[in-house]
Amino acid sequence: METKKKKEISERIKNYHIGIWFLLIFLISILLCIYIPRYILEGSFEVGANVNYSDETQYFTVDVRKFLQIICLGPIFGVIYYILMRITLSKVDKEVKYKKYAIYLIEIAVVILIVINSMGHLSHLGFEEVNAIDGTEGAALNSDYKEMFVMAWYMDEWFGHLIIQITYAAYLILAVLAELLIDDQERMKIDELFLTLCAAIGITVINGYAALRSESGLVIMIMQITFSICAIIVILVKKIDPRKYPILLAMLLATIFVVFLNIEWMLTYGVKDYYPYYSSNLK
Repeated sequence: METKKKKEISERIKNYHIGIWFLLIFLISILLCIYIPRYILEGSFEVGANVNYSDETQYFTVDVRKFLQIICLGPIFGVIYYILMRITLSKVDKEVKYKKYAIYLIEIAVVILIVINSMGHLSHLGFEEVNAIDGTEGAALNSDYKEMFVMAWYMDEWFGHLIIQITYAAYLILAVLAELLIDDQERMKIDELFLTLCAAIGITVINGYAALRSESGLVIMIMQITFSICAIIVILVKKIDPRKYPILLAMLLATIFVVFLNIEWMLTYGVKDYYPYYSSNLK
């Protein structure tokens, strides 16, 4: 009897919607790509360079954790995302002409987003090491090299963070588009709905909390709201049942949490009259 029960559970898990598997692997992978290099590994190594104005080789130290975060969160997670998207798109009926073209466009967009996301992590984590403004708590602004320090701060805190957050949000929006191309999906059962809710909370951490900590809260909230408005219009026009599409439903639910989180942050810390208006740097 116990063996039969285990078999039924195993079979049930195997038959989960492709969207459920996508969300679980996507969120767990990104968590591991953050946690492993940041909290488990440690150490550093030196890089030498023969620079102008000196006859001696100059060296700088690279933190292993920062180096591996650039690799893990950019290209390695990008490969995981690419595989997830290919598996999802493999479920689409390619005999339908417009879907065939849609797949090509989505695949091109996936590659472009991975490249931009990797560039964002390189900008953020690379310039973070020379971000003298944060490193000196603002004292670097009194330096003769202030302009260079401001540029390093910008590439780290604004450009790097914003590119990362936008591409993560776009990863999920592309996944919704891919999911909607799949026909004949059944409504989710209660366990899948629970996992979808959990995934929505995970998306909220990325598009809500992480965005607020990364000077991108307003931009990502606008992206999330715009996506939801467009999605709701499509749902009403095409008479789509969101309970058949886990990624779509998780994104819609996440919008509620993301908006609440942003409003709560503004009420707690206030709003400035300059960009990014509210963030962890503007508390």
